[in-house]
Amino acid sequence: MSALRDRLQALVGRDDDPFHPNRPGQPYRARFTIRRAGPATFPTPPGATWGAVSLTETGPGVVEAAVTTRGRGVARVRGDGPGDRGRWEGTTQDDERRLRYTLRDLGMTGPDGAPTAGASLVAVLRAGGRLARSAGDKGMLALSGALARFFQLDDPPFTFDPKRGQWVAQFEATSTVPAPDR
Repeated sequence: MSALRDRLQALVGRDDDPFHPNRPGQPYRARFTIRRAGPATFPTPPGATWGAVSLTETGPGVVEAAVTTRGRGVARVRGDGPGDRGRWEGTTQDDERRLRYTLRDLGMTGPDGAPTAGASLVAVLRAGGRLARSAGDKGMLALSGALARFFQLDDPPFTFDPKRGQWVAQFEATSTVPAPDR
């Protein structure tokens, strides 16, 4: 820890301790925060598709992202009687990753904090995943690229329905923010 402390102090050019005081045997608590330099990315499990993604506006400028996939594992099954030690069996279960982000965390605001692609995201969420805009809408095209990068998925997050003139989300899109608070 002393070597890490020295390196952190040299890195940031400060002499104060980067860790809170602690008692022997207690965990160290950092006085700093580590953040990614660029926009956030979601820890999307391998093999996930847009159908497993859910985005929900939970507050003004706050979005909850979730991905649910089927996980595989093993479980120990008890034996039927004395001397039967049981056995291991394969299992499947839903594995859900759920995190909250601000539009700023997602890289969907400008330097002044005003939503850029974030305005399109909020509009999609409030419209339940179907948004009437032109096929060449710059906000939707920017949002499509931003979401693909965020979730690290190759397929596009939207399709465009030319008959209805609307963008259709390939993921679950909702807002829980009451209309008066929007």
